[in-house]
Amino acid sequence: KLLLLKLLKQSVKVNLVKKTLKTYWKFMKTELKKLKVKFEGKTIEIDIQKELSINENIINSQLRESPSSYYVLCSLRDKYIKERDALAREKDEAYSAAWVYIKDSNERFNNDYVSHKANINPKYKSLYQRYLKAVEKSNKFIAICRAYESRENILRTINANLRKG
Repeated sequence: KLLLLKLLKQSVKVNLVKKTLKTYWKFMKTELKKLKVKFEGKTIEIDIQKELSINENIINSQLRESPSSYYVLCSLRDKYIKERDALAREKDEAYSAAWVYIKDSNERFNNDYVSHKANINPKYKSLYQRYLKAVEKSNKFIAICRAYESRENILRTINANLRKG
């Protein structure tokens, strides 16, 4: 009975790994474009689909070889997050300055009117557009880095389950 229970647990783990792999491979069937990034003055082309793929025949070597572009992508992610946060601060300062300027120009303006006028201030609108682009860019790199981390965790799980099996 004990041996049967052990085999049943291993079977459940193997099925879970197979299900995880099927989901992962289904995701990887989606075509991802090669990503061109500028890093330290050089343009680097990264084939994300190739780097995130998992070959179950060479899992051990894939675990040992950390993708070289992971460092580049994480550095860019951090740079874009910093840029996004700086733009958020600038955007908020521009809004506040516009709001105060408009409110001080005529005390009788109600707060809703002043807020509307501050929202259409050209400097604020420009900073807001730049902020939105920075948010999009940083989110893209955050997602890519998470995919690399997920891949590594999946490889470790598969490797551990193969050793147990």
